[in-house]
Amino acid sequence: MVCPGLVVPGEDGSISTESMWNQMRDIFTEDVLERVKRGYLFRRLAKGSEIANAVVFLSSDAASFITGQTLSVSAGYTMM
Repeated sequence: MVCPGLVVPGEDGSISTESMWNQMRDIFTEDVLERVKRGYLFRRLAKGSEIANAVVFLSSDAASFITGQTLSVSAGYTMM
């Protein structure tokens, strides 16, 4: 199981009309996102590709002996 931190779409063109972000634009203002970033060790939010990389790894032969694990992909947020 992969447990990502907060991932915010980078560009409006990448957001589908069904995305929850279309309903939450008023909540996740730039000021709110900046405060959220301060809670992360790396002081930034994840990119979708960073979460996808973890999924690709777990799906690869390199992870063939890994079973029943929860992988936190949150820059340590869940460890603080």
